[in-house]
Amino acid sequence: VIVALLPLHIVMLLFLQDSCLSSASQFYSSHTKWKNLTNSFCGGSKMSPIDIVTKNVTTDPNLGNFNLNGFNSKDVFTSIMNNGHTVVCTLKGNEVKVSGGGLSGTYTGLQFHFHWGDGNHPGSEHTVDEHRYPMEMHIVTQKDHLTAPREHPDGYAVLGFFINATKLVSKFYQYMGSLTTPACNEAVVWTIFHEPIHANSELVSSL
Repeated sequence: VIVALLPLHIVMLLFLQDSCLSSASQFYSSHTKWKNLTNSFCGGSKMSPIDIVTKNVTTDPNLGNFNLNGFNSKDVFTSIMNNGHTVVCTLKGNEVKVSGGGLSGTYTGLQFHFHWGDGNHPGSEHTVDEHRYPMEMHIVTQKDHLTAPREHPDGYAVLGFFINATKLVSKFYQYMGSLTTPACNEAVVWTIFHEPIHANSELVSSL
């Protein structure tokens, strides 16, 4: 399950952070020159990311709900790679499917990756009312039956999730206890964190 694996990848990012950030800083610091690259579409009229200005947001009830299939798979990804400016987790072919939510067809998950800052500076790509979150996760999907998705305005669909940092270690309960299944050995130091991790109720019920 992607959501269940997320804490593992966040821990991995902590180990990979130093090696990624120097490259990430260099990578994004040159973004103003991207439009000058050969065969580049940078500098167009629909560039991402954006600042989401909530006072300008309108509600569209016709979009409907997203249909997420394969997100509860136990074998959802095949590899994890540090490519120099992020950590990419490749998804198994045809395992994850996304439709609905205003999308014009069915999309297949390719990979998910993260954007984060340097500790003192938040690193989400998108902002909301100029507020930048500590991290942002992108699930990248490709529209089915397209051989050249880059040539279509809806060739890809990316699901973006903001990740909030929290000081979970500041409050926790700890006691000497046991295993919760037989033989119930009294050999465990239990630490229960006070703050819960939030997950969509429909996702939880589907597990």
